[in-house]
Amino acid sequence: MRRCLITALCFLPGAVIAQQDAKGVATEAKASGGFQSLSAEYSAARIAAIKAQQAIAGSEEYKALMEKGDSKGAAKLMSQAKPLDMKPFLAKFQAGADAHAGTEDAVPYLCWIAINATKRKLSRAAVDELLQEHIESEGLLTLAESAQFLGAKVGADRYQDVLESLAGGSPHDLIQAHAIHAMALTAMRDSKASAEEKAEALDLLDEVVLLAEGSELAISASAFRFERERLQIGMEAPDIVADDLDGVNFKLSDYRGKVVVLDFWGDW
Repeated sequence: MRRCLITALCFLPGAVIAQQDAKGVATEAKASGGFQSLSAEYSAARIAAIKAQQAIAGSEEYKALMEKGDSKGAAKLMSQAKPLDMKPFLAKFQAGADAHAGTEDAVPYLCWIAINATKRKLSRAAVDELLQEHIESEGLLTLAESAQFLGAKVGADRYQDVLESLAGGSPHDLIQAHAIHAMALTAMRDSKASAEEKAEALDLLDEVVLLAEGSELAISASAFRFERERLQIGMEAPDIVADDLDGVNFKLSDYRGKVVVLDFWGDW
């Protein structure tokens, strides 16, 4: 697996090549300053790239081109903001994973590659290594939290297997919960799924709530099920009990048969 992953990176300019010895890999990983430092470096570069695009989008020249309907001119101007070059970052994160091969310290590097790699083969290789060598690591929570988006990274043909591996192989409840949650939502949103399959998927959300009790994920799963079961068009609205602006208690059911406008808002 390690050899396969390094070979895949051979095709990236500046990446670690297959012939590089262990000392060279460790040196490059050390030069990156460790995972936290490397993550901060990546975040700073990403923010800088976004700000460059925002600066052009907010310029008078860009606005004038858009007002004239000159989309080509606007696109040409926007191209002056260079997109973030992911290749050197992929090489650095891979070097970190290689330097810590087989240890817990490799997990965050591999998770980053799995989630951020721009080529599917790199994401697949990183995910394979995580599932085969680090399935019991609590660090896989980072991967599990992005479970809903992994399909685009590993491909539809591998996605279900990845989710089942996380749900059935990890000893950590929250990691299992995220994987099961992703499985349930995938089935619920599948236009080809039968009514029975969608009902079974909805039941999986109860398991998510139990596994992730007290977390934002549990709240989200519970809310999703409530919406599907109680807030669909044609269903009777759930009763609401509250105080009006004068402090008088009321119930939504008090207004049955009348036109009612509900305005939900928050202040934070």
